[in-house]
Amino acid sequence: MEDGVGDTAKKKETTPEARYWKRFKPVLICAGCVGGISVLLWPFVSPGLRRHALPYIPATDEQLADAMKLTGFGLSRLKPSNRQIRAVDLGSGDGRVVLAAVRSHPVVGFGFELNRWLVLYSKLEAWRTGLRTRATFKTGDIWKVPLSDFDVVYMFLGSEMMKDIERKLDSEVTGNQIVITNRFDLPRWKPRERMGLATLYLSSDQDHIIGGHVSRSNSSRKKE
Repeated sequence: MEDGVGDTAKKKETTPEARYWKRFKPVLICAGCVGGISVLLWPFVSPGLRRHALPYIPATDEQLADAMKLTGFGLSRLKPSNRQIRAVDLGSGDGRVVLAAVRSHPVVGFGFELNRWLVLYSKLEAWRTGLRTRATFKTGDIWKVPLSDFDVVYMFLGSEMMKDIERKLDSEVTGNQIVITNRFDLPRWKPRERMGLATLYLSSDQDHIIGGHVSRSNSSRKKE
């Protein structure tokens, strides 16, 4: 009886299907692992395939502290408004800039980030810290964010992006907004204050911005 069962098992192992599976099992397992890893890494890799790559490099505690001090300085110079002050971080990563802003100042914060995993992490962190009612995170392209909707604009971006982001600012901001960059300056905007690697700009200081539009006398600068 046992010999019969053993013979049946051996026959199953020698069928074409069994031989195929035994031969290609390691390959299929490796392919599955590679596919799974690719799915997890794609949100981190895909931004690098765009025209402007925006790698995930989180701000240090010192950089955050400097940015928050400049935020307080800038907010004190904004004209009074009836609406709640809104801050946005372009390329918000793990959400630390937005969370620091709503924790340190009377603002509601918004973060836009292409990486869905980082957006999810930001939302969980906002929930964990009890700030989810004041901090909103969305998966989105920073070039499609309407900057005129916000009073404070944070941008911890790469040097190759600053000229194009300045053009976007020129065409969308009003005369009552503050902009804070980290490490890299806007090419033509006049800075108001610097602290560490952070730089504060007031849109009201920019002579070429009138009512949210680039003035005609300086329109040639925008086209350069």
